[in-house]
Amino acid sequence: MLELHALTLFYTARIGGDLHLLPQLYTFLTQLAAKQPRKPLLLDIGESCSPEVWPCEVTGGRSTLIVLDGMGYHAANAEGVLAEGERYKLQGATSMGVVDARYSWRYDVPPIRDEDIVISLLPEPTLHLNIVLQGTDATTLSNRTLRLQQVDKRQVGIVEVDLKDEPRLVSMQVVAMPSGLRPDPTISAAVDFVEDEARYLESRR
Repeated sequence: MLELHALTLFYTARIGGDLHLLPQLYTFLTQLAAKQPRKPLLLDIGESCSPEVWPCEVTGGRSTLIVLDGMGYHAANAEGVLAEGERYKLQGATSMGVVDARYSWRYDVPPIRDEDIVISLLPEPTLHLNIVLQGTDATTLSNRTLRLQQVDKRQVGIVEVDLKDEPRLVSMQVVAMPSGLRPDPTISAAVDFVEDEARYLESRR
């Protein structure tokens, strides 16, 4: 059985429905990942959509989550983002873990699945590591619970954790996305698809 001995974690927050940021963000994440010794766990810790922003309102908060899934995110905090009844529409259409007050996600990044690494909205008891998907004042790791410093849109948090024996925080930094990055064409196409769906839903109202 394969075991995870170290974890690199990238995370974002407060995208706020800005879909046209995402193709450039994907380019930035790809550049950052190329410098890492292992594939990072990619998380969004909240506020990916805002009901005041089109197309968040018309899609019930699904719009940004769909594109994040296409970008390879493993889990996202959807608390306060998804409208009631919208979760089921993501089932089968996305593979990303959708975390809220009722649902957590357990580490499953092929070829490794570790039921004892739990990603949740609130702290949960676990045998290995619990990652809490809410921003806080500072990144800390205590009693096997990892809390993440809040980041803003156009920022990426990078965390390294040693998982041998008792989990240990190795490093943490927040990096700003530079301007002028080339948008990734595949993610741009995903944004176009989501916006087309939103226009269709709007036309049926």
